[in-house]
Amino acid sequence: MTAPRRMGVQAPDDARQAGDLDAVLSSLPLSLDPRPLNPTLVAVAGTAGWTARARQAARQGAAGIHLLEPGTDDTTDDVAALRDTLLQHTLPLVIDRHFAGNPALAAANLAFASADDTGATAEVVLAVPVDFEFAVHALDAMALCAAVIAPVTALQVLTRARTGFVLRGALATGHRCLVTAAATDARPPSATLRRIGATAICQVVIPDPATARPAQVTIATEHDARLLPTVWETSHRASWRRLHRLAADQRSAPDLDAFVDDLTILRTCLDAMTPAAAMPSDIDHP
Repeated sequence: MTAPRRMGVQAPDDARQAGDLDAVLSSLPLSLDPRPLNPTLVAVAGTAGWTARARQAARQGAAGIHLLEPGTDDTTDDVAALRDTLLQHTLPLVIDRHFAGNPALAAANLAFASADDTGATAEVVLAVPVDFEFAVHALDAMALCAAVIAPVTALQVLTRARTGFVLRGALATGHRCLVTAAATDARPPSATLRRIGATAICQVVIPDPATARPAQVTIATEHDARLLPTVWETSHRASWRRLHRLAADQRSAPDLDAFVDDLTILRTCLDAMTPAAAMPSDIDHP
């Protein structure tokens, strides 16, 4: 078996800490080196200015970009400029999301597709920190739906407060979707996605990547319940392995295109809200 090509990793402190990068690097010593090497993968935190930092990394010769939980701070034009830069360099950009990047979602997607879904409704329940960022968690929930069932095609904010939010949407498959987020520091962050059908309930429970607990996928009917094989890996580690594979093969990734689609839907949803209900930082007017 051919040994994987070792690549260096360059990461500022904010991306290193938020993405638990030290733990990831120690678990992938044959693939990733904490020192800048040739080639080098670059980590970028998704805070304000992330598009400029990602473009700079591309111009400086990065072999791939690892983007951690981008929000809505950067403008649509900024994101479009980054997408053009990635296309020019045939450069993979992988988005690391708190929940939507969990490797168990691939099995969940297959299991959900094979189960009866007549008249099914999808439900996402999030436990988020008290100081949560609405846009980041809303986009994560949308990406979670896309990874397991189908992309979100329409979205409406029903409730938004300091204690959490409730969203109602539709998926490309025609399923209805409800997203509920509760803000609390009394328990670790988590995400649960259920698809409630006529004869089966499919569920995936995703713990905080900071814990050692794996995600669990179950298919339950009125007669029995089946737990799918466990995948012991966090979304952070899985996203780095995926980026390494894409960079080694010099292939691009669809992550930014999917992000742009979700971002457009979310901004349209926010622009439709009354000024009193919407936070200025969440609405972009380029």
